[in-house]
Amino acid sequence: MGKKKQSAKAAAKKAARQQARARARTGPVKRRGFLAVIAVAVVAAAVALWRLGGQRRRPEQPAAKSSTDRLAALVTENFDYLTIEDGSALAFARAFEKQYGPYRDDLPADAVYGKFLLSTNFPQNGFDQAKPVRFLALYDPYASPCWNPLADLS
Repeated sequence: MGKKKQSAKAAAKKAARQQARARARTGPVKRRGFLAVIAVAVVAAAVALWRLGGQRRRPEQPAAKSSTDRLAALVTENFDYLTIEDGSALAFARAFEKQYGPYRDDLPADAVYGKFLLSTNFPQNGFDQAKPVRFLALYDPYASPCWNPLADLS
């Protein structure tokens, strides 16, 4: 019986060692391992959302407008109470971008609006809102100092 007890004790010790090894392999998660798993999960979620979100938005977005078209639309929308002749806003936008470079949204809109009005026949018509507005030339006092659209030549 002694040998049976010893073999039973040995078997119990062997089982205890195996359980200890199993616990050591699946034991408490270390902080680095946890952070690594979280980082991988966050990156995978971000990539999945980026891919799925980008595909969903593509059909809804209109084609990007050029800065010239955006500037012409901005001027036309702001002066909706004026009758602007066809092509005048676009001609102003082209001349503006030729002189100052591509229009950026961070430029003050009031300066652009004032330059548009001074570049048209609006001052020469006595600021009459009923008359159609036509683009003449880009107003720039440094390029053409003699031209004063506000001068009363009567």
